[in-house]
Amino acid sequence: MSKFDIGIDLGTTNVKIFVKDRGVVLSEPSVVAIKKKTGKLFEIGEKAYEMIGKTPESIIIKHPVSMGVIVDHELNRLMIKELLSRVLKKSIKKSRVCICFHRLMTDVQIKALAETALSSGCGKVFLIEESVASGLGAGIDILKTNGVMIVNIGGGTTDISLLTFNGVVVSRSIKAGGQNIDGAILKNIANCHNLLIGMKTAERVKIKIATVKLPNNSVKYKLSGKDIATGLPKSVVITQCDIFDQLKESIECIVENIKEAVGEAPPEIAADIYENGILLTGGGSLIDGLPELVSEKIGVKVRLADRPTDCVINGVGKSFDMIDNFNLDFVRSIV
Repeated sequence: MSKFDIGIDLGTTNVKIFVKDRGVVLSEPSVVAIKKKTGKLFEIGEKAYEMIGKTPESIIIKHPVSMGVIVDHELNRLMIKELLSRVLKKSIKKSRVCICFHRLMTDVQIKALAETALSSGCGKVFLIEESVASGLGAGIDILKTNGVMIVNIGGGTTDISLLTFNGVVVSRSIKAGGQNIDGAILKNIANCHNLLIGMKTAERVKIKIATVKLPNNSVKYKLSGKDIATGLPKSVVITQCDIFDQLKESIECIVENIKEAVGEAPPEIAADIYENGILLTGGGSLIDGLPELVSEKIGVKVRLADRPTDCVINGVGKSFDMIDNFNLDFVRSIV
């Protein structure tokens, strides 16, 4: 019998952990601070995130996950092991662990993902596709015959899946997400205002004033950084118009891929999409006006899931009650 059921959403920007009967017990940035000289861990998660852009020369900030893929397996293993120890004081031997993956991952990368959990001592690992988990977490009955399209816009990737009758009909993952937009905003502020800012500041700008609707010059945001010419501290006030064009490339890429995925659907399932619409999940879906824009471009109704940032981890948690009913399209078991 399983000792614990543990769900892990190993995202580009955040790690979330679910424990059965307790719910989501941890959500922290996927960031690690290490000592440059020894390579040993210094801080993990929120405390490491707070150090970005402020570290002394002796400390290096690293992101074990980039664009949805583990880029440093050892650091990722140490990060997961430490975060698990914070929420589970007991051994996780005999526990079941379910981790989500996306279709950009190769078989080698998926195996490495599973080994991250196995190396922590758990008894059995299940892997569930990220968009499937997000659908479950949004309350979709993915075992029904009616087709439903789910678009999960994360920090590093966007996963688009058409699910029907316990199977994946169409699926694609693209390297476009919240971090692409943050990077574009950062470059624009540097080019147009001669101001250097960090990715954390760019993310705040996106959250506060980004929109895909008609931008408004009266919506403003004050930010501070470093003057490129003098190297001195400086602040500027920007508007929605200043960053509007920076959203275009990433958003257009996402919308175009949704359109192509809909176009790949068989006729009967295309009719389901017209009837059921498209469900948006993930933090990137919170950009103002995005559901309306996708609806306009695709020609079907689009709705934003309740608590879209928690859909994946909640779906991973729900999957334990349904694992026996899933086929290999939805979940993989690794002992």
